[in-house]
Amino acid sequence: MPKNRFEASAAPSETDSSTKRSSVTSSVSSVAEQALIFVAASNAKTPAPLIEDFLVRLHDASIGRLKETCADVADSMMADGIRSEDIADRYVPAVARKLGEEWSDDDLSFASVSIGSARLQALLRRIGPDWSADSAPNPLVAESAALVIVTAEVHHTLGSMVLAGQLRRAGLSVRLVVGAETSEVVDLIRDNNFAAVLISASITESMESLKTVVKAVRSTVVPAPPIVIGGTVLDQVADVQTLTGADLATTDVREALEFCDLISQASTKAAFMSAV
Repeated sequence: MPKNRFEASAAPSETDSSTKRSSVTSSVSSVAEQALIFVAASNAKTPAPLIEDFLVRLHDASIGRLKETCADVADSMMADGIRSEDIADRYVPAVARKLGEEWSDDDLSFASVSIGSARLQALLRRIGPDWSADSAPNPLVAESAALVIVTAEVHHTLGSMVLAGQLRRAGLSVRLVVGAETSEVVDLIRDNNFAAVLISASITESMESLKTVVKAVRSTVVPAPPIVIGGTVLDQVADVQTLTGADLATTDVREALEFCDLISQASTKAAFMSAV
């Protein structure tokens, strides 16, 4: 076993990876990016380093190399004093990134990566049922609901689940919709009073499809809730906000919440971040 299996490795260049492999790798690895600056900035002190043994065990459990399951590993981690929030926001993204790298390097099959991602998603569902505005109220966040959308064209969902967990712990009620058709989005907007619409988009998402969703939201209710686009698509396209008509394009959860008036500006930012 390598001394440190989770050391950062150089990203593959365009000459040594196919377009398909790069797209899939980015979709799988994007959960790490979608955990965002929000996690690192949520504490004034530098967060404790990730424990290599638990990273390796969680990785190996996700792809079936161990008899123990991801849930077993998570139970051991929490028994060792690691918070469930840190498992969701830091350990799961790190393992997801590793799966993406191994697919890119031909060390794992696409089937193994898909199974691993699904098991990590199941773990997030298991450890996060109590993350809601009701169970973890934050007085600095308005009593509001946010709609998080992963559109029909995007096959990654792990990053959006991490994001939804973060928002719930911040005190928001969150509706996460995966594989949403435009008609479904329209129905949800019409039947609910969302304070914000957050669209999670990978590099495989077309600007035209995102523009269609934005237009549908804006034409359904007046005034329309703020529409924010995030995800790895921002790494590939220079001006997502202009091309889609969204109100904001960002990979910073704090910026999105502030833009949507879900937390106050500078005076309470530090208090908000320490409360998450």
